Amino acid sequence: MDFQQALVLHRQGFMDEAAGAYQQVLLAEPTHLDALIHLGVVRLGQGRAEEAEALLQQAVTLSPESPEAPGNLAAARQTLGGHEKAAIHYGRVLMCGPDMRVSPIRCGRDAGS
Repeated sequence: MDFQQALVLHRQGFMDEAAGAYQQVLLAEPTHLDALIHLGVVRLGQGRAEEAEALLQQAVTLSPESPEAPGNLAAARQTLGGHEKAAIHYGRVLMCGPDMRVSPIRCGRDAGS
């Protein structure tokens, strides 16, 4: 199963199947950024916030300038009651704007990743 097939399952609402497909992608390529993020989102939706947090933290660490990872990590942390940590990542998203790739130094490690 490749990432695009996993994404189709996800978009069609087949969350368990999508999660399995994202896991297969990660077995083949453990640093696949989009698979980490999307599996984290699925896990969060399944009520598995601790697993989601770990996956999304891995994504933020792997790619601090990622525009998707910090907001999803903030949501996972908020779900777990880590409001201060969530606020850091929400702030990072707001500070960096819609295209976080503009200033990876400002939007990455210096902004609370």
